[in-house]
Amino acid sequence: MSDTSKAPPTDINFADLASLVAGLSRFLNSLSQMPHFEQAELGFAEWTALSVAAKKPLTGVQLAKTLGVSKQRVSQIVESLRGDALIEFTSLSGDARKKLISVTTEGKSRMEKLEHHLKPVVASALGGRPLVLSRASRMINGPLMTIVKTEQEKLKQKLMTTKA
Repeated sequence: MSDTSKAPPTDINFADLASLVAGLSRFLNSLSQMPHFEQAELGFAEWTALSVAAKKPLTGVQLAKTLGVSKQRVSQIVESLRGDALIEFTSLSGDARKKLISVTTEGKSRMEKLEHHLKPVVASALGGRPLVLSRASRMINGPLMTIVKTEQEKLKQKLMTTKA
């Protein structure tokens, strides 16, 4: 029995991909404009960084990579969070220059307050199917990113070979 869920690459409709990206962008933009962010005194970027760092402490470089932003942008976000005492730094053993970012009790409290208000909105948008988020996250952060990174490496190697 053949697996019809795995379409050949030629059957990919890139208009669907573009529509997905545009829809997600509109959703995130609309979400970030909700008054709940202002009430929690958090910006969208700060909330995202707090959510990532709350899972486990990480370095600024790791945070930048996870968020898909530059080190400079993460530095701005981190300084904003640090100024509000929402995160703290811990030096890594053996290298005082590398610091782990972790969320403070106040940071967790603000994040939870915001997420409490966002939960019904997002639940309604998902139509009672909360697993959709975890499945989409696993798909995007797993096989799709692996494929993109592999192709990027192949292109880099090809460019290096042609320059040599």
